[in-house]
Amino acid sequence: MTLVELVIGIALAASAATVCASMMKAGLQTYLYALRQNSILAEGKSALFGSGSLLGIEASARQSAYFVALSSGDLNLQFAAKPSVRYSVAYQTLIQTASGLSTRQAQTVTALNLNYYNMDDNGRIIESTSAARASYMTVMVVFGKLNSGGRSYMMYSGAQSRNHP
Repeated sequence: MTLVELVIGIALAASAATVCASMMKAGLQTYLYALRQNSILAEGKSALFGSGSLLGIEASARQSAYFVALSSGDLNLQFAAKPSVRYSVAYQTLIQTASGLSTRQAQTVTALNLNYYNMDDNGRIIESTSAARASYMTVMVVFGKLNSGGRSYMMYSGAQSRNHP
């Protein structure tokens, strides 16, 4: 075996090792991306629809009697037979407060944007200016972007207060 053959053999082995390392790195990146996406979807489902006995924003809005205030950053709901519930974002966490007890609803929530609507006398849906008249709500929950390189994800939903007088 000559020196030239040895150098060519080492170069080929290095090339094969680089290809294998690149494929393993790509697989790991794909796995981490899927894990992050799954986490965001799970948090979104928990925020909007709830988990276990804890109701989410949409489920609570559907069961409420009316909206207490027309705030774009937090949601205050009043129910006919149980205490009011408030949803707000603090320190990238969606918090549900009921009867003075605060519970973490979802993490990595960076923003909560709500809009309220009602029907006018002609049956058209218009943006509400009065909490007493509002019977529809849309919500946008923004997840992610915990660091400068991260990406944010938005989830939209809406609900009609079924118990609105």
